[in-house]
Amino acid sequence: MRPESTFGQPDRTAVAERDAIESTIFGAFEGWRPGHRFTLANGQVWQIADESEGAYSRRDVRVRVERGRIGGYFLFVEGIAQTPRVRRLK
Repeated sequence: MRPESTFGQPDRTAVAERDAIESTIFGAFEGWRPGHRFTLANGQVWQIADESEGAYSRRDVRVRVERGRIGGYFLFVEGIAQTPRVRRLK
């Protein structure tokens, strides 16, 4: 517990969490379906966490995983308007 003298001040010992990451999905990208898993170039594994589906034919797509305003994470794929909700597995 923090001492009273620091109550209300920012906790400078905590590591700030990022709002987004950018990476690539290498190889063929055919879209997604509920439960589909993606491995990003940085080694992270994410899974579709909603019921959305998207069918696309791309290669080596740039992606951005962004924190939502009220929680959760969303996958932004370069050149695609759909943004499915995702959760990190690894």
